[in-house]
Amino acid sequence: MLRERVIVDHALVLVLRGSGELVTESTTQTFERGQLLFIPPYVRHRFEGHAGESEHIAVHFDLTSDFLASKELSDREPYEVVLEGGFTWSTSTLLTPADPRRARLDKLLRLWEQDTPLATLRAEAALLDVVATLLRTPEAEPSRPTTVDPRIERSLAEIERRIAEPITVLELARSSNLGVSQFSRIFCVQMGARPASYIRQRRLERARRLLEDTETPINAIAVSCGFRSAAHFSRTFFAVYGAWPSQHRQTRAPRAGFGERSP
Repeated sequence: MLRERVIVDHALVLVLRGSGELVTESTTQTFERGQLLFIPPYVRHRFEGHAGESEHIAVHFDLTSDFLASKELSDREPYEVVLEGGFTWSTSTLLTPADPRRARLDKLLRLWEQDTPLATLRAEAALLDVVATLLRTPEAEPSRPTTVDPRIERSLAEIERRIAEPITVLELARSSNLGVSQFSRIFCVQMGARPASYIRQRRLERARRLLEDTETPINAIAVSCGFRSAAHFSRTFFAVYGAWPSQHRQTRAPRAGFGERSP
């Protein structure tokens, strides 16, 4: 077990070997080989795992105009990066051996060790490229055509009315007076997604808003959005947004400009 620590800058931690848990004041997140962890400034945390069985590389950086200008932590000023427009950080991403981000992180370290102006510039570009992939944009609301088939409109209203309940494509087709195959075909043409995918998307969007705008417990959010259990909700949320519900709630940002310094 490593001692608890607080960093004054951002950190990317790539786990090269071993597994364990990243523990913060509000979450416990498991990690394994290939996991890329993103840790914001001033988050008290510690890594727990089997002694001598884990290995990682860490890249520390500031998201300011000159965040690679100095290697000394003491030269960095306290700051906080906030995101607007619904952007969130992907705090944990599993990288396959072929993922180009692993090569970019290796390249970043080699360039940084050269300690030349050109190498530093290239290191900055490599880092920004990796950081950009960790930013997630809000999922767009499902697009609708100008005119929706009245039968599909009825099914959409049924989905919204029963968002917390189990609902099948067969039930939606019956409410639209269509056969399952015909209903699914028309729905996909009209809404740009299969009925089951659309239902999942609407449930996740509602759940995301509740995570961001309320303090409703995650178990209650899962039930109110139609998921079988909190575990099912968490797995589905992670698969789409790249973060567990508790992490998404923790990283929700105030409405302010990207990259602004806090007082």
